Amino acid sequence: STGEPATRMMTPTDPEGILAAVQQYGAAPGGKKMMQNEMEAAVWACANDLYGVWRCTDTGQECTRVGPSSKCFCGHRFSEHKHSTRTIGCGKCACRFFESVPMRPEEVGEWWLVRRRGFNVHTWRAKCRCKHSHEEHDPVSRRCRSCGCCQFQGDYKCVACDQGQEQHDTLFEGAAERRARGAPTGDAFFPLADNPEIQALVFASVEDAQDPSSHAAADMSGFQKMFKPGNPASRPERSVRLMHVNSGGMATGKVNKFGKVEGAAERDFEQQRTKALAAKHARNQAMLEQRRERMESAPALENCSVTEEVSIDPGVCYNVLYEFYTGVDPTKIKGIEKLLGRYEGRERVLLETVEGKYGLEPGTLSS
Repeated sequence: STGEPATRMMTPTDPEGILAAVQQYGAAPGGKKMMQNEMEAAVWACANDLYGVWRCTDTGQECTRVGPSSKCFCGHRFSEHKHSTRTIGCGKCACRFFESVPMRPEEVGEWWLVRRRGFNVHTWRAKCRCKHSHEEHDPVSRRCRSCGCCQFQGDYKCVACDQGQEQHDTLFEGAAERRARGAPTGDAFFPLADNPEIQALVFASVEDAQDPSSHAAADMSGFQKMFKPGNPASRPERSVRLMHVNSGGMATGKVNKFGKVEGAAERDFEQQRTKALAAKHARNQAMLEQRRERMESAPALENCSVTEEVSIDPGVCYNVLYEFYTGVDPTKIKGIEKLLGRYEGRERVLLETVEGKYGLEPGTLSS
């Protein structure tokens, strides 16, 4: 209405624009967390003369630094791997070498996820195209343990080079090897080393603690005092706690399979589902009693030979499986109807199959 063109929000890509944005708005919480991990990795590399990077094999670009907090494809941290060899084998599983994977949604460009109500960043995992996380795949064969996926294929792109997991590898080198190929070492390996002004703004507390150039010859005790350790899953970051409050959930509540803390809506849905299952069980019990009464009141058949096996009523079969799974595995109760549809007219075979699967005596359920 004023005749002036609308202002469009742009993401700066040049150093001058990034510097102006950081000066005006500051670094994003997720970006700060990523930079802290990057600085921790650089400090560790300088102190141990072992530089680890997650790089793009097509362009050679070093996308992220690998350090103590980095996560391997097997699900264990870099600090839980053996550092005596360059392969960095895992000390807790069959993983034979360290393969870095993204740890936060911002690392794959999914920055909007952390803004969703109830989203728990600590339970986020990089996923395959089969929609299962890297931790659900075998660290050696890369096969999925939850479905028929035969090979992990990352369902994401690196935010630094816009390439997938398959176009990356994890490289470990010494300082001499990196200098031989012209790669940065020492102070130059620190994040944002080529932009001191941006580095000073992002790591504002560096000046109050210690000059980062002295970390190469010192241990990490001073650096660890500067940054707080990562929050455990039971105590999420402040932004996540606020989102839980807004959504009615609790930060220390139960985390569901989607990585969200269950709030009032989820609890109400689960309660309604439990009531519906209990009501259905009661209806089946009533139908069973009516059937028994009709059979008892019916006249007895004389001189009749039964040549076929007596089938089991679907309602009886449902109740038997409901009571059995309640004590063995309650998560399978919701699949009883599907089983009955698959074994329609063969309910006795279904019960005998369940007996064999769980090692029960014949007739325990089907008698």
